[in-house]
Amino acid sequence: MADVDYAAYCDLRLALLAPDRAELAVACWTVYTDTARYFGDDPPTEAETKLQPEGTAITDLAETVRFIDDLAYELKARDLPRPHGRHLAITIPIR
Repeated sequence: MADVDYAAYCDLRLALLAPDRAELAVACWTVYTDTARYFGDDPPTEAETKLQPEGTAITDLAETVRFIDDLAYELKARDLPRPHGRHLAITIPIR
Protein backbone atom coordinates (compact mmCIF):
# COMPACT_ATOMS: atom_id res chain seq x y z
CA MET A 1 0.00 0.00 0.00
CA ALA A 2 1.47 3.38 -0.92
CA ASP A 3 0.73 7.08 -1.23
CA VAL A 4 2.82 10.09 -2.18
CA ASP A 5 4.35 10.46 1.30
CA TYR A 6 4.63 6.86 2.51
CA ALA A 7 4.58 3.19 1.63
CA ALA A 8 3.28 0.54 4.02
CA TYR A 9 4.76 -2.94 3.87
CA CYS A 10 3.71 -6.25 5.37
CA ASP A 11 5.61 -9.52 5.58
CA LEU A 12 3.31 -12.56 5.78
CA ARG A 13 4.56 -16.04 6.60
CA LEU A 14 2.36 -19.10 6.46
CA ALA A 15 3.32 -22.52 7.83
CA LEU A 16 1.24 -25.68 7.80
CA LEU A 17 0.94 -27.05 11.35
CA ALA A 18 -1.50 -29.91 10.68
CA PRO A 19 -3.94 -30.87 7.92
CA ASP A 20 -6.61 -28.69 9.52
CA ARG A 21 -4.62 -25.64 10.69
CA ALA A 22 -1.80 -23.27 9.78
CA GLU A 23 0.25 -20.61 11.50
CA LEU A 24 0.09 -17.11 9.98
CA ALA A 25 2.80 -14.67 11.07
CA VAL A 26 2.69 -10.95 10.21
CA ALA A 27 5.04 -7.97 10.52
CA CYS A 28 4.18 -4.46 9.26
CA TRP A 29 6.24 -1.30 8.80
CA THR A 30 6.03 2.04 7.05
CA VAL A 31 8.62 3.86 4.94
CA TYR A 32 8.13 7.63 4.91
CA THR A 33 9.14 9.16 1.58
CA ASP A 34 9.49 12.67 3.05
CA THR A 35 12.05 11.37 5.55
CA ALA A 36 13.92 9.66 2.74
CA ARG A 37 13.94 12.90 0.74
CA TYR A 38 15.28 14.77 3.76
CA PHE A 39 18.19 12.36 4.10
CA GLY A 40 18.83 12.33 0.34
CA ASP A 41 17.28 9.01 -0.67
CA ASP A 42 14.49 9.66 -3.15
CA PRO A 43 12.95 7.15 -3.53
CA PRO A 44 13.80 5.30 -0.30
CA THR A 45 16.54 2.71 -0.55
CA GLU A 46 15.70 -0.93 -1.26
CA ALA A 47 16.96 -1.86 2.23
CA GLU A 48 14.07 0.07 3.79
CA THR A 49 11.57 -2.27 2.12
CA LYS A 50 13.01 -5.39 3.81
CA LEU A 51 13.12 -6.46 7.45
CA GLN A 52 16.44 -6.94 9.21
CA PRO A 53 18.88 -8.64 8.69
CA GLU A 54 18.35 -8.39 4.90
CA GLY A 55 17.27 -4.75 5.16
CA THR A 56 16.92 -1.89 7.63
CA ALA A 57 13.16 -1.94 8.24
CA ILE A 58 11.92 -2.09 11.83
CA THR A 59 8.55 -3.63 12.65
CA ASP A 60 5.82 -1.15 13.62
CA LEU A 61 4.23 -3.03 16.51
CA ALA A 62 1.06 -0.90 16.68
CA GLU A 63 0.37 -1.37 12.96
CA THR A 64 1.16 -5.08 13.17
CA VAL A 65 -1.25 -5.52 16.11
CA ARG A 66 -4.07 -3.76 14.22
CA PHE A 67 -3.47 -5.87 11.12
CA ILE A 68 -3.18 -9.24 12.91
CA ASP A 69 -6.27 -8.48 15.02
CA ASP A 70 -8.26 -7.90 11.81
CA LEU A 71 -6.89 -11.11 10.29
CA ALA A 72 -7.62 -13.07 13.46
CA TYR A 73 -11.24 -11.93 13.37
CA GLU A 74 -11.76 -12.51 9.64
CA LEU A 75 -10.00 -15.88 9.56
CA LYS A 76 -11.51 -17.10 12.86
CA ALA A 77 -8.16 -17.64 14.58
CA ARG A 78 -7.95 -20.39 17.16
CA ASP A 79 -5.76 -18.35 19.53
CA LEU A 80 -4.66 -14.83 20.40
CA PRO A 81 -1.73 -13.19 18.57
CA ARG A 82 1.61 -14.22 20.05
CA PRO A 83 5.21 -13.13 19.40
CA HIS A 84 7.02 -15.00 16.64
CA GLY A 85 10.43 -13.35 16.17
CA ARG A 86 9.78 -9.90 14.66
CA HIS A 87 6.28 -11.06 13.73
CA LEU A 88 3.02 -11.72 15.54
CA ALA A 89 1.43 -15.10 14.82
CA ILE A 90 -1.99 -16.71 14.99
CA THR A 91 -3.23 -20.22 14.31
CA ILE A 92 -5.95 -20.35 11.66
CA PRO A 93 -8.21 -23.18 10.52
CA ILE A 94 -7.87 -24.51 7.01
CA ARG A 95 -11.22 -25.09 5.39
